[in-house]
Amino acid sequence: MLLSPLEGEMKCPVKPLVAISRCLLGDPVRYDGRSRGDDFIVKTLSAVFEWAPVCPEVAIGLGTPRPPIRLVSRRDGVHVEGVDDPTRDVTGALGAYARRFAEAFPSVRGCILKARSPSCGLGGLPVFSANGDVVREDGVGEFARVLSEFRPGIPCIDEERLRNAQQRDAFVRNVLRATGNKNGSLVGQNGRFG
Repeated sequence: MLLSPLEGEMKCPVKPLVAISRCLLGDPVRYDGRSRGDDFIVKTLSAVFEWAPVCPEVAIGLGTPRPPIRLVSRRDGVHVEGVDDPTRDVTGALGAYARRFAEAFPSVRGCILKARSPSCGLGGLPVFSANGDVVREDGVGEFARVLSEFRPGIPCIDEERLRNAQQRDAFVRNVLRATGNKNGSLVGQNGRFG
């Protein structure tokens, strides 16, 4: 895995705007009050992208720290509910915030979201039954799901997939192409980004 700083020849004349989970930038906004700052994102990708920081759970008023939430399968679909208080259903609030975010940031060209988050996770999340059993593991965070409906085709990745050089390169190229860089070029002497 190549996680070296950007080399001098890796320059982009205009930094594309990328939505990013605030916890990945080091903000202590996770449910437990901690951050998940990612050095590669903060030190390397910040040289390439302009950030539109987002924490949907804080934005809808859940606060920090906060009781955890999870995806729950109901008759009418998957809901985002409190783990300890299933009457706390924030599905609608997260979806509405995703719509407002998409409208407020039309120039966002990509997203880096927190893996395994019930609001930001891009896939593979556990979906629980009402009694707490895992019924499947193909859930998508509600903010991420609704945002992708409003911005179909926008390049999205989580911090775990960024560790894979091929996925990272593809993400960077796709964001650059969405910004108008026709060939998505931003690579070092080794032919790879990062």
